[in-house]
Amino acid sequence: MTPERAMSCISVEGHHTVDWKTTMETLMEALFGKGDDSTAGEPSTNTQTEPAWERWTMTDLQQAIKKTKKGKAPGQDRIEAEMLIELMKSPVALDLLDLYNECRRRGYFPSAWKDAKLVTLLKSADKDVTNPKSYRPICLLSIISKTLERLINNSIKPVLLDQRYASDRQYGYREKRSTVNVIAEVLRQVDETPDKMLLAILFDVTGAFDNLKWTSIVAGLQKRNCPVDLLNLVKSYLSDRRVTAYGVGESVTLKLTKGCPQGSILGPSFWNLCADDLLEVIKEASGNAYMYADDLIVLVSGDSRRQIEGRAQPLVDKISKWFGEQELKISESKTEMVMLKCGKNAKGSLLKTGKGGYRPPTIKLLKKSIKYSDPVKYLGVTLGAQCKMEKHAQCTGLRAKRLFDRLAVICKARWGITFSNIRTLYKGVYLPSVLYAVEAWNLLLNKTTSKKMASAQRSPMLRMSKGYATASTHALQVICAAMPPDLETHKRYYKNLIKNNIAFTLGQMQFNQDDDKRQAISRLDNEILDIWQAQWNTSDKGDTTFEYFPDVKARMQKQWLEPDYFSTQFLTGHGDLNFKLKKLGLKEDDRCDCGLSETAEHVLRDCKLYEQERNDAVRQLSLEGVTTGVRNAQELTRTGKIFNIFKKLCKRILTKKEESRR
Repeated sequence: MTPERAMSCISVEGHHTVDWKTTMETLMEALFGKGDDSTAGEPSTNTQTEPAWERWTMTDLQQAIKKTKKGKAPGQDRIEAEMLIELMKSPVALDLLDLYNECRRRGYFPSAWKDAKLVTLLKSADKDVTNPKSYRPICLLSIISKTLERLINNSIKPVLLDQRYASDRQYGYREKRSTVNVIAEVLRQVDETPDKMLLAILFDVTGAFDNLKWTSIVAGLQKRNCPVDLLNLVKSYLSDRRVTAYGVGESVTLKLTKGCPQGSILGPSFWNLCADDLLEVIKEASGNAYMYADDLIVLVSGDSRRQIEGRAQPLVDKISKWFGEQELKISESKTEMVMLKCGKNAKGSLLKTGKGGYRPPTIKLLKKSIKYSDPVKYLGVTLGAQCKMEKHAQCTGLRAKRLFDRLAVICKARWGITFSNIRTLYKGVYLPSVLYAVEAWNLLLNKTTSKKMASAQRSPMLRMSKGYATASTHALQVICAAMPPDLETHKRYYKNLIKNNIAFTLGQMQFNQDDDKRQAISRLDNEILDIWQAQWNTSDKGDTTFEYFPDVKARMQKQWLEPDYFSTQFLTGHGDLNFKLKKLGLKEDDRCDCGLSETAEHVLRDCKLYEQERNDAVRQLSLEGVTTGVRNAQELTRTGKIFNIFKKLCKRILTKKEESRR
C-alpha cells in the first residue's frame, strides 16, 4: 500500500484515519494485534548444561538453498536469492554454514533476521478499502533468515510428521497432497455414506496464520519431544519479532507477540502442528473433518434433519471452544453450510415439499445460526446442494468470458493479437481455470453442466477464430482445434487414473494396472478423439465446416492452421453473406449481386463477380499439386501453403465485396 493510497482509507469505529502513519498503525494492529512484551519463552542459557546438538552439513545447506526461488522480493537487507546461490559456489559457503551451526548451538535466531518489511495487498477488487480485514499482509524477510528457517524446517520434519500426532486429515503443506485430493475425499465421503443426508459446514478463520499463539507452537513441539537444540532455536525465532511498514520519509514498526508471518518458511509447518490438535479433538468427538491449511470442512450425516442437528451442534461447540482457547476468531459471516446429500425420503429433507420442507438444519455458532448457502465455494470449486456442478461451470465460464472480453480492445476482426496468441492464452489460462480439480468432480458432470461449459468456451473461440457470433459451437471447436470441454475433463480425469495406476474402462479402451502408462495415455487420447469424432459425425450443426474438416484428429494435427476473420466466414458459412443474413432475419433478400443465392459456396466457387480472384488462386493451387481448384474443401486445408492461398482468396473476395457497396 502506497502512502497516497493509504491516506484516510481505514475506518475505525465509524471514524476514518487522517494520515498515513495513523492508517498504518491502525491497519497493523487490526492484522497483527497490539504489540507487548510477551514471548514464546526464551531458550535455555545455562552454558554448564548445554544441550546436545547436531551440526548441519553442507549437503543440508545445499538442499535448503536449492529450494530458494529466484526473483522473489528481498528483505530489508536487500540480499537476493541469486546472490546466495552464487555465494554457494565460493569458499564463503563454509563460513555461512558455520554461522548457521553456531546459531543452532547457541539456540539463537539473530534479531536482525526477524525484522520483516510489510507489504499489504488488497485481497480483491471488490473488497471494502476502508476495512482493515480487506488487506492481506505480506512480510518480506531476509533470504539469509529464510534459509535458516528452511534448515530448521527440514530438521524438525520428522517431529511434525510423527504418526502418533500428525493427522491424516490435513492436506495442506503435506507432500503428495493437494486441494484436488481433499476435494476428491470429501466427494467420496458424500458418495459412500449410507445415511440419507449429509451436511457440510465450512469454517472461515480470520487471520489464522497471523494470530497463532506462540505458546501453542512451543507446547506442540514439546509434546512431540522435539530435540532441545531445535526447540531453543524455535523459541528464539518466536521472540522479539518486528514488522515495519515504510512510507515516504517515515515508517511504522510493530512488535509482534503472535502469529507466523505470511511469507515465512516455518509458518505453514507451525500451523499444521497446532491444527493437528484441532483435528484430534474432532476425531475424539466422532466427527468427520478435513483441513487444507486453515480451511476446515466438517461433514455431518444422518437420516433426518433433526439427527443431523443433534450430531452437528456438539461438534461445532467443541470446534468453537478450541478456536477460543487458541485466541483465534471464526468469522461468523463467512462460515457457511450446504447440504451435499439430501435424499427425497429423508425426514426434513430440503427436497421435501409441504410443512417443514425446504428448511435447512439449524446449527448455531456463538449463539448465531450458521448461514445456509447454495452454492458454496470450497477450495476454488463452487459446489451446489446435492453436489451439483452447474454453478461451478457458470462461474469459471464467466471468469473466462471477462478475460477474453477484455481482449476486445486488442483483438479486432481485422487486426490485433493473432490466432496463435489467443490459443496460448486459451491453453494457459482458460483450460487450467475450467479444468481445476476436475480429477475430483469429473464424475459429477451431467448434460446441463456440459452445456454450460461449452457455452463458456464460445468466448475464447470467437476471439481466436474472429468468427461471427452466429457460428455454431460444434463448428468453432473444430475450426479452433479446441476439444469440447466435457471431453477435456474426461481426458484429464482418466489420465490421472492412469498416473495412479487405477484400472478403468472408457468406450473401447480398457486400462489395467500392469499396462504401460505411456501407451495407455496414447490410447486414451485416441479414444477421446474417437468420441469427439462420433459427436461431430452426428451433429446437426456446422455442415459447411464438416466439408473442410470431416476428421477431428486430422484437424488437431494441423497446428499450423490458423484461420482469420475472412477465412472463418467461409469455413463456417456465417459472415457477410446474404443467404445466411436473410436466414437470421437481418436481410430481406438472399441474392448476390450476380442474381443467385449468396451462400459461402457460391461466392467461393461459382460467382462470376470474383472470377479473376478465383482464377489467380487456382493457378497458385495447381503449383502446390491441387487439381480440383477450390471445389474440394478438404484439399484447401491439406498444407500450410495451400491454406494460405485459400486465406488470401477469402480476403480478396470479401474485400472486393465490401468495396462494391461503397
